Amino acid sequence: MAHEFLGEAREALKDHLKGLEISDSHYKGWNAAMGDSYAYVGNAYCVMGEYNKAIDNHKKGMEHRVHVYGETHIKVANSYEGLGMVYNAMGDAQKTVESLVKALEITKDSEGEYQLPAARSYELLGKVYTKQGDIGNARENHEQALEIRIGKAGEKDPLTGDSCEALGNVYLKANQFEKAKGLFEKGLNIKIAFYNENHHSLGECYANLGDLYKAMKNWKLAIEFYGKAVDNMKECHGNKYPRVADCYMKIGDAYSELKEYQDAVDNHLKALEVRRAAYGNDHHETKAAFTQVGKTYLTMSESD
Repeated sequence: MAHEFLGEAREALKDHLKGLEISDSHYKGWNAAMGDSYAYVGNAYCVMGEYNKAIDNHKKGMEHRVHVYGETHIKVANSYEGLGMVYNAMGDAQKTVESLVKALEITKDSEGEYQLPAARSYELLGKVYTKQGDIGNARENHEQALEIRIGKAGEKDPLTGDSCEALGNVYLKANQFEKAKGLFEKGLNIKIAFYNENHHSLGECYANLGDLYKAMKNWKLAIEFYGKAVDNMKECHGNKYPRVADCYMKIGDAYSELKEYQDAVDNHLKALEVRRAAYGNDHHETKAAFTQVGKTYLTMSESD
């Protein structure tokens, strides 16, 4: 989507609804363009948190795609993925997995079991299992994705770097820090070699390493890598990018652990500022930042 964040989601929705209206005026009956337009609208509603509308539009899009392409086409798999992402946002673990497993089955039938589209499906499933804490299934799916990407794209391709990072997050979740570190560094090095040191994908690489060192309680290295993530994300995405706020928040947390409370407050306030700009005052992420700023001020006052 052209407009990624909540503060711009309504503009994105207007664009996609306009596209749907144009498609509807040009085409009658079942049509591929209508399927795509419904999918875009579904994605926009998901960003806005209007999940029932998101589901309704993804299902309508899928209906068009099934009639145009048949039930085993990659576009139908994409519709199941869209539904899976909505269910994931809703916290419905069972429906998320069911939708993504169906997407994977169709993708393997349509594109081949050991092709790059299947790797993407394995990775989506792996990320969901990681979020759910199902380490065994997460590792299995991410290892399958990595194997396919190495075989089809090669060791030096950024897609392989993505798979390294995703598998690294599984090992991080399992507290296997050395394995996670090796995979995160491999992913980072692949991307630096392929792109350059200012590419937008590197921000998440640095943030992953920040998460690793935070889990290891190496607060100074955590601050260093979150700081690199902030610099990259601001340069590539702008000051309102929500992930910038997440990194500021974690930097503040690390400074709190070091009992450097003024630096903690400064970074928590920066996180609050970004979230207010991205989401507005009433969003739960903004409210969480307000709360954290208050807690840090309280801790600082009690430490005097």
